[in-house]
Amino acid sequence: MKKITAQLFVFFSFFVLFLAVPSSVFAATFSLSPTSGTYSKGSTLKMNVSVATGGENVNAVQANIIYPADKLQFSSVSTGGSVLTIIAEKGGGGGFVRIGGGTPTPGFSGSKFIASVNFIVLADSGSATLSFAGDSAILKDADNSNIFTGGSTANLSLSGSGSEQSSSGSQTTQTSTGVAALTISNVQVTEITKTSAKVTWNTNLAASSIVEYGVTGNYEFNFLSEELTKDHVVILAEGTLIPGTTYYLRVKSIDSKENEAVGDATTFLTPGFSIKLKILDINGSPVEGASISLYSELKESVTDENGEATFENVAPGEHGLIVKYKGKTKITKINVVESDTLQTFEEQFSESTANIQNWILYGGLAFGAVVILVLILILFLKLKKKKEERSNPGDPPTVVSQV
Repeated sequence: MKKITAQLFVFFSFFVLFLAVPSSVFAATFSLSPTSGTYSKGSTLKMNVSVATGGENVNAVQANIIYPADKLQFSSVSTGGSVLTIIAEKGGGGGFVRIGGGTPTPGFSGSKFIASVNFIVLADSGSATLSFAGDSAILKDADNSNIFTGGSTANLSLSGSGSEQSSSGSQTTQTSTGVAALTISNVQVTEITKTSAKVTWNTNLAASSIVEYGVTGNYEFNFLSEELTKDHVVILAEGTLIPGTTYYLRVKSIDSKENEAVGDATTFLTPGFSIKLKILDINGSPVEGASISLYSELKESVTDENGEATFENVAPGEHGLIVKYKGKTKITKINVVESDTLQTFEEQFSESTANIQNWILYGGLAFGAVVILVLILILFLKLKKKKEERSNPGDPPTVVSQV
């Protein structure tokens, strides 16, 4: 009986410990795809990035990827089809790619697509290894704890290509034998308004005018004039641009001999709208020192003594908003409209909300543990009592003799 009681005690003790284990021990990981393959110099490598939450609900991720800058050139990040509804950052260069964003409570769970990263292969031999940096993060929705445990690695083989590509940082030229190279100079973006801009540049030979532009390095839009000239002027007309947006732009020209030149890539920002965010606590008092992040294009600020933070050049439409204060986080959204007046948004932030959630979670676990221990004690006492009754059956019956 002692052996059975001991086994029961060990079993229930392990059960109690299992209940008390923090959920952060469950593995949440990032993965890359493809993880292998052979790519030629000058080709484009598309690397898909995904997250597996390990059964937990997740509200934010930060996927930081390391790559060899001498063998791969970062091109762009695409978040089309991403599980993230708020994109905090997406960019790269110099051997690092950073992708961050979130989804408001309750977040998401399971294996989900985050983004695809495009690279240009620079080397014609050897290999390239891509992996996730240790400062990557996967944040649990319940308490914003980081449950990231690791990520996959991609090992790619590199080979030569049939045609060499120019390594010039300023322009690309293709020339016919005996013909002077076409060159581009003095690229400028001026007269920028909320919805239009003027692009100018010069070429040493008469050539066409091509402007490629977009909200990413993929240059989603283009303008073409086949008129041959040395002094190029392109007006991105009213309505072709969005206020408060950073645009990527590059120019091209093609001369009468089909020689092409590509100018340096550049960026410009269209003026946007002004907004003011006011953060209040549960009692309606201003919260000073709260960290505010506004997306889609990341803008950051800290609230003043009035609980206010102002942002300029904000694009119209829906924006993600992340408020952090004393280790707690609130994720929400605001909608900015086209207005020449300052727009004000108020958000209530209760730092006690997450604490209450933790009290409920761990209080419930503690209560359950106490109940189980009490049941074990009652069972133990009952078994002990039965054993004592068997060992001491009581006084022998009295025998009355008859005379």
